[in-house]
Amino acid sequence: MTRRLWIAAVAALAALAGAPAVAEADSARVVLVAPGPALADAVSTALEPWGVAVDVAPAGSLGDALPGAARRARTLARRRQADAVAWISTNADGAAVWIYDARSDDVVARPLAVAPPLDPAHAAAVALTLKTLLRKSRAAPPPPTSTAPARSVGIDSAAAVRARPGAGVPVEPRLALTALWGSGWLVAIAGASAGPGIRVDEVRFVGRYTDTTGIVGARVQTRAGRLALAGQAAAALHVTALDGALPDADRRVHIRRVNPAVSLGASVAVAIAPEAELGLRVGGDLLLRTQRYLVAGDPVLALPLVEVDAAVWLAVRFL
Repeated sequence: MTRRLWIAAVAALAALAGAPAVAEADSARVVLVAPGPALADAVSTALEPWGVAVDVAPAGSLGDALPGAARRARTLARRRQADAVAWISTNADGAAVWIYDARSDDVVARPLAVAPPLDPAHAAAVALTLKTLLRKSRAAPPPPTSTAPARSVGIDSAAAVRARPGAGVPVEPRLALTALWGSGWLVAIAGASAGPGIRVDEVRFVGRYTDTTGIVGARVQTRAGRLALAGQAAAALHVTALDGALPDADRRVHIRRVNPAVSLGASVAVAIAPEAELGLRVGGDLLLRTQRYLVAGDPVLALPLVEVDAAVWLAVRFL
């Protein structure tokens, strides 16, 4: 039993010891040949955002003539398991920085304005030159995936029904159109809804009640894959009208009111296309004034302060 525990412990330690080596092997590696302290520090700083490991080879320059320089760089890259090798050469004509790319087996050189030894300022400039040359090598990170920005302007069209609990009136079908602005978690909304209204049939009055509603507010949303959940709050304005007649008196009646309200709602939607969503929404309006209508002194219609809506909606973004 003790022997098995020891074997398991040794295996676990071996796995832990091997994990960094695997991670390190997976990362890109650049070998600098005799760079000097200033250049080694500058290159490490320049390549740190890429997650590139920088090794220093103490040997001298690999030369300034092909194919010998490329052959020596290839050998060093294989021995160090590096993706690129960099060195500086000097001769009577001046200095140059060289890059060997192990993936393409190519060598590129650029002239330098100064020769080693380099002070920190010149070392930083050479490090940026080296980083530019490395952009097309395997040591460079992959280019970011380009994603089209989410469109910020759209339209939400809905087929809805409105219920007025406790009023004894039928459910009213409605159509709504809402403008959307914003592409993140917060979207501004402004819209309007209307319907055919409800019939009012009393002993002394026959007519129709209609309500055209406008809203201005905001929608807060979160997404998980194709699914989107949202809640919204808005200031609403109900423009209502009661039109009809008094049959006994042969008299037409027209009453118009404007009633402010607070509108709240929640919705769930699924993306059916890159710029289109189909969803369900439920919500309600709290009217701030009592809706009680009198005709010739007699009450003909009384509506609750709370109205409830349910809608199927389609949102399309186009700008």
